[in-house]
Amino acid sequence: MKELLYSMNLTELIVAVGLVIALLLSIRYGTSELSTNIASGLIGYIGGNATNKIARYYGDKDNAH
Repeated sequence: MKELLYSMNLTELIVAVGLVIALLLSIRYGTSELSTNIASGLIGYIGGNATNKIARYYGDKDNAH
């Protein structure tokens, strides 16, 4: 299970960090609708990646994309 934590590739890391920075900037400048959209996108992106990695790790071909 430890391998799942360390298997984030560079592209995923760049996207996640970029979304966090965009979220912090949108909160700083008071754009609440943009903050909400970025936060929900970030949660969906991270959740989708985690689900796919777990499915691949356990060999579930139906749920791995």
